[in-house]
Amino acid sequence: PITHLAIFLPFLETVWRTDATRTSLAWIPYNAAIWMRTIDTRTNEPVTETIFYPHPHPGIIHALTIHDSGAIDEGTASADGEAIRIDAERADDAATTRIEQRIERLGAEGLRLQTWSFNDAGRNRIADTTHRAAGD
Repeated sequence: PITHLAIFLPFLETVWRTDATRTSLAWIPYNAAIWMRTIDTRTNEPVTETIFYPHPHPGIIHALTIHDSGAIDEGTASADGEAIRIDAERADDAATTRIEQRIERLGAEGLRLQTWSFNDAGRNRIADTTHRAAGD
């Protein structure tokens, strides 16, 4: 199963920070999955938790994200060059929206997370954050 998750290897075992958050990616060996968690550094509460896991059919990586707001993202992840691209549906109390997220490593010192939503008007950026390596 690790071969399906090989695109995540450069992102693992590093902690990434912004002024208000800390994001980490870790290997879950007993599930053959990757866990990405972002916490609010002021409250130490989770902001998002994502699990990436291979589907039994080769080459399909599923992504499930739970947000602190109660929203849920369900979709698939794939390699986009050296980045990870997630195509998902985000559901909350009000609606379901198609989203795309891109997780890109900016060398050893940075990580960029971008998210877009799609609607009748087209593609709209809803988040763009750059994290720095925290070293902890």
